[in-house]
Amino acid sequence: MSDFEVLLDTGQEWTLRQSLSNETFRTTQEDRIRLIREYLRRVAHNVEAIHLWIAGEYELIKDKDRSSYSEKDALVLEALQLAIDLRVYSLVACAKVWFWTVFRMYRWPALLFPTVTDLRVQCGVNVLAKYRRLTEIAAALSLMQGKTYHDRLLEAL
Repeated sequence: MSDFEVLLDTGQEWTLRQSLSNETFRTTQEDRIRLIREYLRRVAHNVEAIHLWIAGEYELIKDKDRSSYSEKDALVLEALQLAIDLRVYSLVACAKVWFWTVFRMYRWPALLFPTVTDLRVQCGVNVLAKYRRLTEIAAALSLMQGKTYHDRLLEAL
């Protein structure tokens, strides 16, 4: 399980809320908000890079009849949709975190503490599942470009 997944784990956040004093939880939540902001920036950057690459691949097949799509073409189309979904997710999630930070919501009364795990799903997009699938498709498509290309992509992600 990645650090990003742990950060978005409901059980982990519930355990922190139950085991820490309100003041300690506030401090912890402030740190978690800073950390989730950094992870969201990384995800947004990676998705943007993949989206630009996949959009170029889509330009090569956009005039093809869908019934004649190869497996690669179908993967390009799926990756394009995932990238768009994740870019919308990133905008909404980053706006929410910005709001939390600007208004210092981690200092608000305990009942109004922001819940980092709520960011796991925004606009119907489960960031962990869709990001994982997008990176799997990107890895598969990059392998079709050659091993060196594939290795460089995996290093960057």
